[in-house]
Amino acid sequence: MRRILKHWVLRPLAAYLFARFLHRVYLVLSSIRSNPTIKRLRSGVGDRIAQQCPSLFLPYQPSSILYYSGILSTALYPWFKTRCTDPPNYHRQTFQLPVFHNTDNFSCCPKIVPTGEVSLDWAGAPETHADSIYIVVPGLTGSSDAYYMQAFVQHMKEHHGGARIGAYNPRGQGGNRMASNFLYSGGYTHDLRYVIQHVYQNIAANRPIFVVGFSLGGNVVTKMIGEDGEHCVVTGAICCSPPIDFLSMSNHLSTSFTGKVLDSFLVKQCNRKALSGAGAEYFRHIIQKNRPTTMRQFDGQIIAPMMGCQSASHYYREASSGPWLHKIRVPMLFVLPEDDPCVDGCRIRRDDFATNPCLIGVFTKFGGHTMDLPCHNKQHSSFEGSSWFDKIVVEFTRAVLKTK
Repeated sequence: MRRILKHWVLRPLAAYLFARFLHRVYLVLSSIRSNPTIKRLRSGVGDRIAQQCPSLFLPYQPSSILYYSGILSTALYPWFKTRCTDPPNYHRQTFQLPVFHNTDNFSCCPKIVPTGEVSLDWAGAPETHADSIYIVVPGLTGSSDAYYMQAFVQHMKEHHGGARIGAYNPRGQGGNRMASNFLYSGGYTHDLRYVIQHVYQNIAANRPIFVVGFSLGGNVVTKMIGEDGEHCVVTGAICCSPPIDFLSMSNHLSTSFTGKVLDSFLVKQCNRKALSGAGAEYFRHIIQKNRPTTMRQFDGQIIAPMMGCQSASHYYREASSGPWLHKIRVPMLFVLPEDDPCVDGCRIRRDDFATNPCLIGVFTKFGGHTMDLPCHNKQHSSFEGSSWFDKIVVEFTRAVLKTK
């Protein structure tokens, strides 16, 4: 049996993966000098801001040929980065969320949301000396302890000394107590809105507030800002690899080879999270009975009913931030790598970024899912060893303040 497995399964699989990697390297080397594709706007604040971000006009090249593969840059680099990133010295602020009655009929939100607990882990400049405030929102199952969150906070501390950074921890994440069997989701926005309103009213003191969202957190940020429209209190926002269209992302995860591998990994993490906290007994009954093995099954059995939706597809339509892009009225920048194994940047339609003058869409050839690879660029020495995305955030937020 071992011999059969070795000769007929493992070896062909290894050969297939190696051939895919060589093909990817060939494509990379043939277009190594290509710039990130920027969806330019003919007029509007987005175009004026983009012109003040020099990093958008320099070729992006990962520091190692190993990371020319999206799956390797997403899976391998975090493993290495986690072991060499010093955790920031956080100061926690906990928020006890009251019962929320959804009288405004927010989508992807039940009529009554039970109490809960979220938190901000603060770092950077002291509150009394800060010139700007950043709220950073993690992706699925992420928290302030995620390597990309810690790396971003450290970068901001080193390159923007006046920034005060709050790393957001959703319900049940980052050590937050689960007060009910209600979980967060990619389309539920009220918890984050509650926290930002508190920061705006009690901490900001006329200082600009910028929101940075990664992956699923980027979708929450985008949808929230679109829902708030003209009444948004945020000065600007930057999102890395937000799904935007959940149905498209779900189809990608369920049909592509890399998507299926990641889908299996993600559903195991979600099952583990659901079985911890106050709602463990409730979720254990559902999980043991139905045994979800894909994210589509998990979302359909647990998240969709929780958010007042009838099915996984119904939830994906309600949770997507795409329908809200045209209502955004503050400057927003989206970074969407085309080799992202989770949110394929090639599947994101470009027309929304062309018609709303507040939006900037940046589509890079490389970067993986969290776009935190160190960038090698001979034309700009400050790129060396630093994250391209983190550098873009600093340039973008400074440009927003100059343009106001």
